[in-house]
Amino acid sequence: MSLRMVAPLLAGNLGPVLQNRLPLGALVQAQWRGGVFGRYDLLLRSIVAKQLLRPKPPTRATTEISWYNQMQQVRAGRDTLPAFRDLARAVRELGLDADFPIGISPRGHLLDGAHRLGIALALDAPSLAIDIRAGKRLRPFERRWLGGAGLPEEALEAMDVELDRVMAHTGVDTIMITSATDIPLRSWLSPLLPAGVKGVHDWRVKLTQSQLTALENTLREIPWHEKASKQPPVSKQLRAGEVDVVRLRLAHHELERIRKTSIARDQVAVEFEDTLREAIGQPVVVGQTYQQNRAAVTALTDHGWHHQAGQSWL
Repeated sequence: MSLRMVAPLLAGNLGPVLQNRLPLGALVQAQWRGGVFGRYDLLLRSIVAKQLLRPKPPTRATTEISWYNQMQQVRAGRDTLPAFRDLARAVRELGLDADFPIGISPRGHLLDGAHRLGIALALDAPSLAIDIRAGKRLRPFERRWLGGAGLPEEALEAMDVELDRVMAHTGVDTIMITSATDIPLRSWLSPLLPAGVKGVHDWRVKLTQSQLTALENTLREIPWHEKASKQPPVSKQLRAGEVDVVRLRLAHHELERIRKTSIARDQVAVEFEDTLREAIGQPVVVGQTYQQNRAAVTALTDHGWHHQAGQSWL
């Protein structure tokens, strides 16, 4: 499948496509689904890759390598450590080879190259060569899957820590919508962005009241949860007409993420929304969960959103 054919779809889901490369953060974020990170195996690969990439890698099995061996026996039914060692040695000497891209679906789901992506995570690589393929999304390897496979809680907690580190490096995209004004959005929004938040892309669109209400519902909907059922309904703020849509990136180490649920509420987004509303005196709606923001991007795509439609901030 050619890059030209799928570039608009990739841009709508992951952001800008730079030739045949994508930002590492975009690939990481594409592995989230329903507020759950579906590729915990990548985190363990990253942890082990840090050891294998050392000038003098361990010659005996460390605790982390033992966890890796256990995971791969369950996943692949064979010993993949020798190949992983050889790959790490090649990357240590030559770097990540663009001639061996990561295989992904048009929506960014990882299809091939988990060990290379794990090494890229360990190296905090800014971007990665990609190959878009018309393949089906692989079965997820979530935290609970690895727990069910027998990995100890100590291993899962180490992967939790690695996920926080990875997300702090890549950031989390969130959607902000506010009523359009005569003043260019970037000129008034930029000074109000707190540390750890930066603009990615903005776009202006005119929507009907029913379309805006549906979009606001998308950004406010919280999947069933015992706490969510006790929350009072939020009154709708957006009104028919032109609105500015902004895609922002928040540093994840400042976020409050609730593990093992699908709400994953971002406390920074909540506080940011309140601060903006007070500062500009007009309605502002900010997505507060991974699920909400992905659903909002999908809904906006139905109204003509794509990466080239507005202005890029990055």
